[in-house]
Amino acid sequence: MINNTERLNEAELIEFYKNLRAFETDYDRSQGGLRYVAALWLLAGFGALAYALFFLPREYGTNGYIEGLAAAWLCLFGIFLLWILDQILYQSLLHSVFTFGLYIEFRDARLPGLRRALYLRHKNVSMFMSLYYILPVGVLSAVIYLIYFSIEVPNLSPANSHYAINQMFLHYLDSWILLTTILIDVVMISYAGFAVITDYPNRSWKIYPDEFFSWLKKDIGRSTEPTARAPDDPEEARASQSDDGPPAR
Repeated sequence: MINNTERLNEAELIEFYKNLRAFETDYDRSQGGLRYVAALWLLAGFGALAYALFFLPREYGTNGYIEGLAAAWLCLFGIFLLWILDQILYQSLLHSVFTFGLYIEFRDARLPGLRRALYLRHKNVSMFMSLYYILPVGVLSAVIYLIYFSIEVPNLSPANSHYAINQMFLHYLDSWILLTTILIDVVMISYAGFAVITDYPNRSWKIYPDEFFSWLKKDIGRSTEPTARAPDDPEEARASQSDDGPPAR
């Protein structure tokens, strides 16, 4: 079907083209739901962090160190998992469907070129969408680093604490929290940097031929030129459309 859209009449082609939007809508809704959960998780995490640092009773020898680290890290890790589901999974699926529709426009000049116009106008927006997760993760990471390096480690020996935890375990726990926080930061920053330097973050682009990319690059160059006057004559408009894109294959 990807190479034989010319066998469809115009009504069938438009219906086929419109059906791609159903997949895009499903992924959009899934991503919206994940962002709603992320917002609630972030609010709950900051509430737990504030309680651990400022309102937790201190009569057991604690100073909010391990509780604050745990609250901030759990919030950060939850946001990180939601980011993976949203930007790595669903955004990749959405890119695949969008790219397929873009390729159909390349194959058949009868289509209106909506996706091509959107691509030329906005290019890759994954990095900007990831900021919804990257900014909170940056704040939470800063809180974790601040707690780790500025608050004194309490003595949580069984003699003066209700926790059955020794000092060695506490040392390993806060070190593990610090290392995983650094790892999460590196992964998210690397992804954002990769999204900035390339327009093709999705592996599905590799299945399309080189002339498809040449077609896109040609239009990217044209997008910086002044917009041409729209033809008044319908015959002239059809001729202009056929010259602008490749013939149907």
